[in-house]
Amino acid sequence: MNIWRRTEAQVIEAEVRRLVLEGGISRPKVVTLREGVAKKMFSQLSEDEREGWKAQAEEEHETAIKNWTNETKADPSEEPAARQKYV
Repeated sequence: MNIWRRTEAQVIEAEVRRLVLEGGISRPKVVTLREGVAKKMFSQLSEDEREGWKAQAEEEHETAIKNWTNETKADPSEEPAARQKYV
């Protein structure tokens, strides 16, 4: 859902703003409202669309894990800029 959510951030925020203005919701409750709006909107997608987003999330996760594994198993860089990054 998080990948889909990033692509629909403006739509979600517009709906949250509309609900806040209509209901006079206090600031601490906006985060909970935003999460609820996102979940509701995502659940309204077709099963095929949700599965597509799930597959994309799994693919991105696998890519991130492979990159992390390669970086952690590789020899440390000898380049000054790379060394400075961790100082």
